[in-house]
Amino acid sequence: NATDVIGLSFGIEERDLWSETMSNVFHMPTELYDCFQDPSASPPLSLKAPNAEGSCLHTAHHCYETAYKAFRVCLGPTIGMVDGREYTSLPVLLKDRPPLAVHVKMDVEGSEWSVLENLTSTDFARIRTIDAELHFGFSAASEATYRNWPVSERVRREVEIFERLLKSFAVVGSNLETNAEGWQPNGQGKKEQPVVHTAGGFPVNQFAISFVNRKLLSRNIGAAVSAAGG
Repeated sequence: NATDVIGLSFGIEERDLWSETMSNVFHMPTELYDCFQDPSASPPLSLKAPNAEGSCLHTAHHCYETAYKAFRVCLGPTIGMVDGREYTSLPVLLKDRPPLAVHVKMDVEGSEWSVLENLTSTDFARIRTIDAELHFGFSAASEATYRNWPVSERVRREVEIFERLLKSFAVVGSNLETNAEGWQPNGQGKKEQPVVHTAGGFPVNQFAISFVNRKLLSRNIGAAVSAAGG
């Protein structure tokens, strides 16, 4: 039932085109979370963006055709306060949601690892897609437990979390190539040497990536086989 679907966006800054797309193209309600951005400089966080007031088709500025909510709250592994900022957790927001009913966007500057690490198979089953910016070797405020670990150990943990995620979700896109433009293995490029890179020098320490729940792929394959008479 399309009325059960929702988009949860974490990391809004001044404008969040992801939630606008979900609202205006896919016509789903969205919830926006960010405890770092000053709401006075962010129309959606201050709830000043048009909110279910009509079409946004010819509007160049912030606009939501479908109702949205905004919270000055960040995403972390648990509910609580970190450095004076309020955090919530994804399992709390996923609770009681139907299967495959939640689209998630995360741009949380390194907090994604503890968030993903704490998700259960039940949580995974409720998530339809994930669009995230991943940061390997980055120390976020909510990752304080691991801050003193050697970089190699932090990265090893993050890779294990990533590999676990891949058991339930398939990668359908990334900006690895465009994000890596301008860096060269000899360190003479316009970017600093990355914490994580391939043997050939290709940096993979920070990039955006999109996932889809594998249950959707299985369902579509089964439908295709049935349609073909298999």
